[in-house]
Amino acid sequence: MMQKLAVFFVILAVILNITGCWSQKNMSDLAFVMGIGFDVPPEGADAQMHEYLSLQIAVTSAFVQEATGGAGGVAWVTSALGKGPADAEQSIARQIGRVVFYGHTAAILVSKERAEKGLRGILDAIERYPGFRRSIRLFIVDGKAKDVLEAQPKLDQISIAAMLRMVRHTGITYDIPFGDFVAQTESETIEGALPIAGTVPPGGYSTEKKEAGSEVGGGQEGGGAGGKQSGSDSSKQSQEKIVHMGGVAVFREKKMVGTLEGQASNGFLLFKEQFHNRIYAFETDEFGDMSVIIRMLNVKPDVNIVKGRLQIRIKTVFSAGVVHVETAQDFTDKHIREKVTRVLAGELADAIKQAVTKAQSYGSDVFGFGGQLFRKNPKLWKQYRETWPELFSNAEVQSDASGTIIRTGIIRQSSS
Repeated sequence: MMQKLAVFFVILAVILNITGCWSQKNMSDLAFVMGIGFDVPPEGADAQMHEYLSLQIAVTSAFVQEATGGAGGVAWVTSALGKGPADAEQSIARQIGRVVFYGHTAAILVSKERAEKGLRGILDAIERYPGFRRSIRLFIVDGKAKDVLEAQPKLDQISIAAMLRMVRHTGITYDIPFGDFVAQTESETIEGALPIAGTVPPGGYSTEKKEAGSEVGGGQEGGGAGGKQSGSDSSKQSQEKIVHMGGVAVFREKKMVGTLEGQASNGFLLFKEQFHNRIYAFETDEFGDMSVIIRMLNVKPDVNIVKGRLQIRIKTVFSAGVVHVETAQDFTDKHIREKVTRVLAGELADAIKQAVTKAQSYGSDVFGFGGQLFRKNPKLWKQYRETWPELFSNAEVQSDASGTIIRTGIIRQSSS
């Protein structure tokens, strides 16, 4: 009898220590948010509504249909107005009837117009909410963030997936995790910068003038993405476009103050050493149109203050291979290879200097020269910390580059 009681109490103790799924959530109760968009409220909206939030939500049933050969959109974009990010999200949650889940959110998009008003409220809401990962990406949108969420890429199911592929794998634009950007905006020694995205027709840039339009109303709107679901005419137009990446948005005190485009954008990526194994195309007087692939890049900045003026010196070391030269050249000639190296060195140095000069016009040290001075001479940084934006804007900049051409191919002489 005693043995039976002992066994009974052992089993009872084991059962009481098994917790089980006390916080279980069914997938059918969740709305999986893949991407988030922030735009300025549409014209005519309530003046108290300061946020226009769009969520790209995965249609979970669509994945089942795809696996079984069915058809249907894999994502749905819905929007709502709110006094702030949380209020707008609650407005969406009340209408979709599911718990908004951010565990799979990969990117946050903010329109230029909204970013120029400042990101303080957006960053605060995202950083403090425990459901977001610090590795998500933040993009500035040239146009409406909602249009990018609704864009229909040709090689990916949703626009967010296409954008992340461009950033993480192809390296065609600036790559910075959300957590690092927040750290920059909170730092005294560097300002923040973000990649710029937009939409273009599938065939490339449109030559037609973009028609102005506005969204009406203050409630919820929805449109399809990545499938056949559709909403308004504007939603259909955005679905007919694909995502385009290019340019860098420059911030100062969490407000967007300008952009780096073209060569300045390339110079910024070169400075950040994010131009590895990428083709760099440019025009030259000596060789015509020319392109190289950069294999190695090492950028070393140095700062100093002489007679109250900031001096910035940037030295770049590279190795690259020739991809294309417009004019006929014999690359077996040592002097030709040396000339190509000098031309490329001048191009890279000029691109970096142009990026710094453009950032100076905004008074935004997105390169972290303030951090360089702080690490080099903390006392000197403390002396000039309060006037650093003005000091940076008036700095003397010198950019030099040197390197080697490691590959020209086996063709003896390029053809024009």
